[in-house]
Amino acid sequence: MSQVGKRISKLREQKEKSVSEIAKAIGVPASTYREWEYGRSIRAEFYIPLSHVLGVSVYELLTGNKPDRNGILLKLGETERIIAALKKEIGAWVP
Repeated sequence: MSQVGKRISKLREQKEKSVSEIAKAIGVPASTYREWEYGRSIRAEFYIPLSHVLGVSVYELLTGNKPDRNGILLKLGETERIIAALKKEIGAWVP
């Protein structure tokens, strides 16, 4: 069983959903979904609907890690400070 297969199986069980319920929600046969849990490759177009149904981000679905939202917010804050400093600097050069 692949890591993604194990992960979707665990997430499905946490949601207390059957293979058939998840498969129906994303529009694939139950046999296809079951094969994904056992390691068959998932076609790219199903990652987003699968992540929605299982209640996780695509990043978490693929990696098993939650996105680092705090790190992203810190980077955005730093970017805003740099832009503000550049605006001040450019403003001094504009006639």
